[in-house]
Amino acid sequence: MVDVINTINELEEVGVNVFVVKNSIDTSTQQGKLFTYFCSIFGEMERDMIISRQKSSIERLREKNQKWGMIRTHFSRHPLGP
Repeated sequence: MVDVINTINELEEVGVNVFVVKNSIDTSTQQGKLFTYFCSIFGEMERDMIISRQKSSIERLREKNQKWGMIRTHFSRHPLGP
């Protein structure tokens, strides 16, 4: 979230406003800034929830002594590389 806010502030300092045509978001208005901040907040919250679910799943698998992570294949090397 901080990166989005800092980027918008840096652009405003040099006289640039962000306008997203598809969603009609204009950071030169208070409503546009507010909407951008809300999107950033929800994005950060979603990322934190994904990480939390991932950590709890790994912990649960470790408690059951089950394997987790990438499934090994019969290739001795990466199939696309040397």
